[in-house]
Amino acid sequence: MSRIISKEKFDEIIKRQIVEKYGETQCRWNENYDKYYNKDVFTLFTKEMQKNFPSAYQEYGAGKGGELNQKKVNDHIYPPKMASVASSSRFCYLALRYGAKMLGLTDLPRFEFPCPIAGINQGTPPQLDACFPVDSTYIEVKCHEIFDHHRIEMKEKYWNRIYSENNDFGFEPRIANDDFETFMIPLSEFDIEKEYSMFDIKQLLCHLMGISCDQNESRTLVYLFFMPMCSDEQDTLAVNNVFRDLSAEIKLIFNSKPIVNFCRKHNIKLMAIAEHNNVMDSIDKCQIIDLMQ
Repeated sequence: MSRIISKEKFDEIIKRQIVEKYGETQCRWNENYDKYYNKDVFTLFTKEMQKNFPSAYQEYGAGKGGELNQKKVNDHIYPPKMASVASSSRFCYLALRYGAKMLGLTDLPRFEFPCPIAGINQGTPPQLDACFPVDSTYIEVKCHEIFDHHRIEMKEKYWNRIYSENNDFGFEPRIANDDFETFMIPLSEFDIEKEYSMFDIKQLLCHLMGISCDQNESRTLVYLFFMPMCSDEQDTLAVNNVFRDLSAEIKLIFNSKPIVNFCRKHNIKLMAIAEHNNVMDSIDKCQIIDLMQ
């Protein structure tokens, strides 16, 4: 795998394209975090959301991620997550606030959508970035998270769902140890032969278990990524390499036996697409790349 660029470099590419499109005078940044918009710009952003998309504003305000709020840790104040140029929630909102007709979806989304798993009542249920309830379509949105090192560490409460007799993934049944808080699933179970993955398989498993509780006969889970369209040739090459690796990994995971078994049993369709544009915008206005091709 050749990532070539870092998470910080990826964020810088996104910021550079924003400045190129809107001009430096229209882009004001946080003094301490230069990949975040400053307070005044972000306030205008949230006021526009509150006025024109009040349901989205309410859903993000009530969501478990705290996307609209500053965070204070040990007397240090961090800007809202959604103020980041590479925020997946910001991308989700900008891409889907008008809907997604290009995906054949007829209604408007609900954001920060909880997806509880039957029989697992403790803790916060899995959260999907967006859901189109009428179409039974769930969307998980990613931006620079693909540069994180993902492993599959599950909480103890999921053990029976993963390793009990006749589990829906087809894993070989295992007997649990007497005392444990988490357990690991090898990436090799999903045909990934390395220490970490770009794609968050643990989150996928939780989302699938939650979506399977939807009473509709069929459901769709879409992974939507932001792939910046770059004016610089070297940036273009680097981004293309990253998404080549990501696409190869997703194909392995989606076609692995555990995922295929679960999706067949529960009639869940999986999709992985990337919005390819110079800046984040409505999905219906942008070039869309099928990462499963």
